[in-house]
Amino acid sequence: MKKFVTLITAVTIIVTGLASGQSVNKEKPLPEPDRGSVSGRTYKNGFFGFTYELPQGWSPLSADELKKFDEEKTRQSIERYGPRGLRLFESGVLTFSAEWTLLHAAPPTPESKPGRFAPVIVLIAEEGNPLQRGSSGLTKGKPIDNYFPFSSVADPLQSPDHRMERRPTPLSLGGRDFVRADFRIKKKGGDIWEAWFVTFAKGYFLRLEIGAGSREELDGLAKSTKTLSFSSQQE
Repeated sequence: MKKFVTLITAVTIIVTGLASGQSVNKEKPLPEPDRGSVSGRTYKNGFFGFTYELPQGWSPLSADELKKFDEEKTRQSIERYGPRGLRLFESGVLTFSAEWTLLHAAPPTPESKPGRFAPVIVLIAEEGNPLQRGSSGLTKGKPIDNYFPFSSVADPLQSPDHRMERRPTPLSLGGRDFVRADFRIKKKGGDIWEAWFVTFAKGYFLRLEIGAGSREELDGLAKSTKTLSFSSQQE
């Protein structure tokens, strides 16, 4: 299965790390989330208290593959700083907001054609900083206002080849407040369309990323978010 690391994700890791300047959990570490499990089409995560149905026929990466995927994301982010990147990272000068890839799924035989991006679904838990952790959902204290990819601070990073096509829009999924934003990345091999569905839970930004080769395909896959279901006691 082809793994999915987009330009948007890489930029997010780098800039949130620079903005923090230090480990966001240095004073009061958050409990590490579990990656959840998949049975049939159903993904279940007890830590965050929700379930999600994968599209028919899609297959997820294993726990070991997810760990290697996260290691590769970090390596790519470090390499963007050149030869000094690893030294800066190991010295603590360069830090990233910790992320865990909880789910990475794609069709068993992705319909990747010349000039067309193969569809994928990725679920990520990203640590919020201490100022954001007192908020539940996306309403109390509006922690999403401080979420870098959706903030006005990120606007200068956009270009004609890397644009936010849909501004952050509130919506409810599975009885929980979310915000959706869409992106379009123009590449030589074909455009990548992404939809991000983000909520805030247990001190983490929970981000469901859906990638596709066209807007129509993206909107079709985005309907899978209607299967999200959070337990009533989840905060």
